[in-house]
Parts: sequence; C-alpha cells; structure tokens
Amino acid sequence: MKAATDKGKNAAWTYDTRVRDRLLVSGALDPKVIERHLAELPDLEGHAEAIPIAQPALDDSGNDL
Repeated sequence: MKAATDKGKNAAWTYDTRVRDRLLVSGALDPKVIERHLAELPDLEGHAEAIPIAQPALDDSGNDL
C-alpha cells in the first residue's frame, strides 16, 4: 500500500484516522508528515455552530434506549 501518489503528494485517505495508524506502523507514512498536515489545517472554529442535540452514544447516565 502506497501512501503517496505518483506526484509525491499524499492521497487524501492517507490522513484518514481509520488507516493512518496502520500506515505509521508499517513505515509507509512519516509521523512528521502528519504533524505538518495538521499544522497546515485552517482553524475554522469561528465558523462552527453548536447543535444542541443529545448524543446517546456519549450519554453515561445508564439509561438504555
């Protein structure tokens, strides 16, 4: 499995957390590449909107659905 495309850029799936750990363990991805990618992401917190909906998966009240 190659993490880089033919032009040397990493494929979009390279940064997917579902595969990133495997790529790091196998040596196909350098941890510094991940650090650089995360540092380059824009901060969009000011554009976010909170959605006041309860998340049952995060509810630890013990109530079963």
